[in-house]
Parts: sequence; structure tokens; C-alpha cells
Amino acid sequence: MLRLAEVLDDWYRQGVFADLDEIERARQIARRLGNQACAIAAMLRTTSLGKQPDLAPWLMAGPLPVTYVSGKRDRKFHQLACQLAKQHRRINHLVLEGGHNLHAHQPDHFARLLAEWVNQQQQEEEKRHD
Repeated sequence: MLRLAEVLDDWYRQGVFADLDEIERARQIARRLGNQACAIAAMLRTTSLGKQPDLAPWLMAGPLPVTYVSGKRDRKFHQLACQLAKQHRRINHLVLEGGHNLHAHQPDHFARLLAEWVNQQQQEEEKRHD
């Protein structure tokens, strides 16, 4: 039977986490070792990309503005963001250096981008009402 530490080590060695060095990988694993293994297993089964519907048509048809932030080294999701932005002009794609966990590795930069986006949306909304 696999131990939680072994499962987490395998998890964080996936390509999507390739930007993690050994120290960062160990830090991520340590943060999750206090979790219950059965709860982690249930979460992984539930949130598996294979079980999620393709929401690209919904994103493209919806009235809400969309900004997709991806890291250059997160090949899978960066490529998806590029494809979505190319297919639909309303999808704004912001690219950062880094991988999958931009919000964790660049929290100040990510928060600044988010604040700028919210401010921009508010300004556009105010212009529409003037």
C-alpha cells in the first residue's frame, strides 16, 4: 500500500509541476501531509480533468469578460489558453513566467494583475453607464 508521502511525491513530479525544484516540491508535500489520504483521493477523483466537461463553448458564448492567466512553463494549460484566446477575441490571455501555481509562486504579481483587471472592468462598466 502506498503511503501519502509517496502519492504526493508522484503527484508533484507530473509535467504540470515541472517548474518545482526539489525544495519547492518537498515544501508542497509537507504542506499536505497533514491532510487525510482518503480526502485527497476523493478530491483527485472528483476534480480529474477527465471528468470535467469542456467549458470552452460556454466561455466563448457567455457575456462575462474572461481573462486567462497562464505560466509559460505550464505547457498544457498555457497551450489551452493560447488556443482559447486565438479562437475568441474576448478572452484576454495574460502570460507570466513560471508554471502551474502562479498564484502561489508569484502572489504579489498575481494579486496586482487581478487588481488591475478588476479596476479595468469597473472602469469599463462606469463608461457604459455614462
